[in-house]
Amino acid sequence: MSSPDFDFEEVLKRALERIDIGPHCSCADITMEVLRDHLDLRCPVVRHAASGFAGGVGGSGGPCGAFSAGLIALALAYAEKEQPEGCIAEPIEADVQAYWDAWIDTYGSIMCPDLSGYPSLRDEAAREDFAQSGGPDRCTARYIRFAAEQAAELVAASRAS
Repeated sequence: MSSPDFDFEEVLKRALERIDIGPHCSCADITMEVLRDHLDLRCPVVRHAASGFAGGVGGSGGPCGAFSAGLIALALAYAEKEQPEGCIAEPIEADVQAYWDAWIDTYGSIMCPDLSGYPSLRDEAAREDFAQSGGPDRCTARYIRFAAEQAAELVAASRAS
């Protein structure tokens, strides 16, 4: 469930119009740009903070880029709201745990190979096969959407309190 004012399809459309999605734009880039737009994060280049998670940390099959971008956006939105000093791990912990729990309950794993079906997206042939098999559309419909909606919901609840 997402915040009532979050229209994923509309925000996704605006985000994709702003970035050059190219043949292999990652779920991390897209998720972060969607959340930057919807959460009105001030820094126009926040998606760069998530870009290294593409294909599960540089295509290596680590944690999903969409999942990781959602976590980064949560932290940035919290920082902009609270402008905390020092460590913010404790104040944001409940939201991070809720995000994790919702993801695991839905998908069972945060690892890119488990979600994408590809052990690695490091080489061009694997990325091309992933793209040709409809992988980017599946990731958008499932993981990017889920990450964006969950993060938006948690941020909305945090901002309301």
